[in-house]
Amino acid sequence: MPNPNRSRTPGPRTLAIFLTAACLACSAGQTSRAAEIDELRVQREENFELAGEPTVVAQGDKVEITFHAAAWCDATVAIEDAENRIIRHLASGLLGPKAPAPFLPGTREQRLVWDGKDDHGRYVDDRNGLHVRVSLGLKPQYEKSLYYSPHKRIGEAVELLRATPEGVYVFDGKGVDHLRLFDHNGDYVRTVYPFPADKLDAVVGHDRRLFPQSNRELPVKYSLYQQTLLTSGDNASTGDRAGMTGRAATAMDVRDGQILLAHRRLNRLTTAGTTGGQPLTGPDTSVEIRIRAGYKTGEHPIPPTSMAISPDGRWAYLTGYAYRFALNFDCMSSVYRLPLQEEGGLELFAGGPFGESGEGDRELSVATSVDVDAAGRVYVTDYMNDRIQVFSPEGKLLKSIPVFKPALVRLHKTTGQMYVFSWLVCNARIYEQRKEKVTTTIPSRLTVLGAFDKPEKLAEYELPIPEFQGRYSTYTGVEYAMLYNAEIDSWTDPPTIWLSRDCIQNIERGVHPGDGGRHTPWDKAGLALLRPQADGVLEVVRDFGQEVVADPQVVRARPPTNAIQRLIVHPLTGKLYVGEADSSATIKAFKQLVEIDPETGQSQLIDTPFNALEAAFDLDGRIYLRTTNVVARYDFPSWREVPFDYGEELPKVGCGLFGRFAKVTSGLVMPAASPVCYHQGGFSIAPNGNIAASCAYRYAGEDRREEKQINPSVAGGGEDVVGKPYTPKVFPGRVFSSTGAAIHVWDRHGQILFEDAVPGVPQMDGIGIDRENNLYMMATPTRVYDGEKYFDEMSETLLKFRPGTSRVLSASKRAPVPLSLEAQPDTPPVLHNSTLGNAWCDDPSWLYGGVGFAGFNPSKAGGGCACWFARFTLDHFARSFAPEPLHFSVAVVDSAGNLITRIGQYGNEDSAGPDSPAPLPGDGVGLMHACYVGAHTDRRLFISDVGNGRIVSVKLNYHTDRRLPLPAAIFPTDR
Repeated sequence: MPNPNRSRTPGPRTLAIFLTAACLACSAGQTSRAAEIDELRVQREENFELAGEPTVVAQGDKVEITFHAAAWCDATVAIEDAENRIIRHLASGLLGPKAPAPFLPGTREQRLVWDGKDDHGRYVDDRNGLHVRVSLGLKPQYEKSLYYSPHKRIGEAVELLRATPEGVYVFDGKGVDHLRLFDHNGDYVRTVYPFPADKLDAVVGHDRRLFPQSNRELPVKYSLYQQTLLTSGDNASTGDRAGMTGRAATAMDVRDGQILLAHRRLNRLTTAGTTGGQPLTGPDTSVEIRIRAGYKTGEHPIPPTSMAISPDGRWAYLTGYAYRFALNFDCMSSVYRLPLQEEGGLELFAGGPFGESGEGDRELSVATSVDVDAAGRVYVTDYMNDRIQVFSPEGKLLKSIPVFKPALVRLHKTTGQMYVFSWLVCNARIYEQRKEKVTTTIPSRLTVLGAFDKPEKLAEYELPIPEFQGRYSTYTGVEYAMLYNAEIDSWTDPPTIWLSRDCIQNIERGVHPGDGGRHTPWDKAGLALLRPQADGVLEVVRDFGQEVVADPQVVRARPPTNAIQRLIVHPLTGKLYVGEADSSATIKAFKQLVEIDPETGQSQLIDTPFNALEAAFDLDGRIYLRTTNVVARYDFPSWREVPFDYGEELPKVGCGLFGRFAKVTSGLVMPAASPVCYHQGGFSIAPNGNIAASCAYRYAGEDRREEKQINPSVAGGGEDVVGKPYTPKVFPGRVFSSTGAAIHVWDRHGQILFEDAVPGVPQMDGIGIDRENNLYMMATPTRVYDGEKYFDEMSETLLKFRPGTSRVLSASKRAPVPLSLEAQPDTPPVLHNSTLGNAWCDDPSWLYGGVGFAGFNPSKAGGGCACWFARFTLDHFARSFAPEPLHFSVAVVDSAGNLITRIGQYGNEDSAGPDSPAPLPGDGVGLMHACYVGAHTDRRLFISDVGNGRIVSVKLNYHTDRRLPLPAAIFPTDR
């Protein structure tokens, strides 16, 4: 990938070499070792038959259950009521030498004893209707897509639009990208990118590698954040953080089945979802200029915002080289062209290079858009000269057509009529004309002109967007240039106008990012379809933003900030609750939950008492909300507080910026401070009500220890909530960092059970606790196998520990007390990242690698960023469901560390079950970028797949089920 400090990005050959080296991060010989990593491979035998029927025998008030599996597969045993709801989770896992308790290791003949108690530890006296379920072979199966609409936006930048005979192609992106085809009425047809699953092998030029998980070659997603398969944009960069906020294209054109995307470089696609036999990556399309961007001056790649393919397919014309950096904004006066049928790079076609503009025949002053007609003539909007310049394919000026502030020209594909859109285009010429304040009014208007031979005005319409009122602040800076974009659909009568606008701020009113965060509402910025009426009015025939919020299965038009979708499931109702970040420092907390009924798909928004970083349910359906250092417990859905016996009264609890605050009568106050990323590493409620939490701290050394830790995220929100002071124990090899954490465990009353339960743990992305107080975590360091680091340095490691029996030791010199060479374990390290260096675990129960995503793991890109992160979940059988985003899957690991199965494979939103346009084999679950999961034990798994803009509901079935009635109990008289 290109060096982010250089604006001139490498050509396709250099790019391919760099991507292979940087993205894969393979050490020598690792590919050949892929098949040797047994830990990551499914070990169960695919025979799920029983060797005889199970038996159930009463032994006093206990019940003995026996069964015999015909093969070494996974088994699950539960006590259920008449509605098949689990009242006791007895056992689940892979039979074999490491079978999890209470299964017997090394045998397929199993004997279990139910003690007559439910999951709460209470005796079940009334056994009428109860039965034992014995199941073999977990069988996940795609059920449906939830919280999904193809009409929902994902980025603040304007959508890119191109009409064709088959419909209108719409590109949208922020971090992840979508390229979809809609029909002429605006109804969804199919997705071109992410590529269809059955076309993936026809995409030429992808970097691929052999994955040890499946022993299959798969394409490797690019960027530090591993979220894109396109290489054209800044969101494919491995050297900076643009993967979170960038996009693959700032310009697009579609002609004769070919799609070109342009940003830093060209990407070649086809409307069928392949590359048509050509390499995906083409030449550079950005222009390197030296300018001030924000508060720094340097070389910057400026991408085009408009592109048109010549009718003979020989050339791509590019213009609209614009930028809106803070303190610096402009648009170049240049049109370039790029050869498409032979080797070659950008060449100047019209206008001048950066810094040159004028009013002459071949001069331009702010060139904003380009289109071509059937004869190959090139139309350029010369914004500040108030004209459209028409050139021959050889670059000769053919005609100059006066139009006031033409921002965009689109040609009718049949009549050749010109549709000219006028609106604000940010550029230094406007600012220079009026010095400190611009007074020229720029109406937002559509003017229809005749074809080239007779370009007279035919009609004029007011556009339904706010008019620029003559004020533009130079402090307004965003990551893209265009305020608006439009397309005309030549295949409807009258032509339909597709209109898009940006959605970050009201730039037309001079609002800038320092104004307190006013944003254009997402539901007011949806793609609009307009039809000209006889009375000169553009009628809005569809408004995607309004349709999304009116859709009972979606209800929210705003996409998830930082790609965060925390998924929690009510254990009694099975309803899913989604926490999408909307507040707090770095926007990590939520003040609303999206409630989704998986049976109907219906959604609704639920306000929380205060904005929380995380939430969890206990077995009774009570909900726990967690800020940096406070946990409050509530009945649900009444939101009546359930106080902790050992809690504290708190006058105001919440998470700062844009937050909501509430009084808490008796909350659990934890020894926690905000890490540098402002989000904690998780908390979990055990079946018995115990609470485990990852609590970050800011260790400053014994000589600078603070007496209290204040949650900075409540600054400006009223009274601060003060966390309990805490300084972790120092020992040789314990590393302290800005993201370091300790795990503490409390009982359901709020009394501490285990302090610093696993000393030395690093930052983590999720924690779980089972009924035996075993701790499970997805720690950020990458797994190391026999001294060799797993190839994906951004991946994390799943671990299990017993509290108070283990430590994490690091060889890093960053430890206040370094671990001497003599004291280092004589075994190879098992973990590694840039914070810990090489690290060991004292007596962990097990480790499982290749999961999750940790933004701080590498040392490049300024140390990375963890605003995008991941979460695993633990179900009530203590099975871990851990996302494997680079492998397009979710791992299911039992409580003994055995991989039971893997859910998911590569697929786009059209992979949606057996009757979908792109059905998948096996479980049918298609994933693009999945980092969050939530489980309703033995019912459903929910997967957040922001790469496809949906939450996938997966049914958790079994290959074999047996249900046997419980015999009557013989209760002892003294019970």
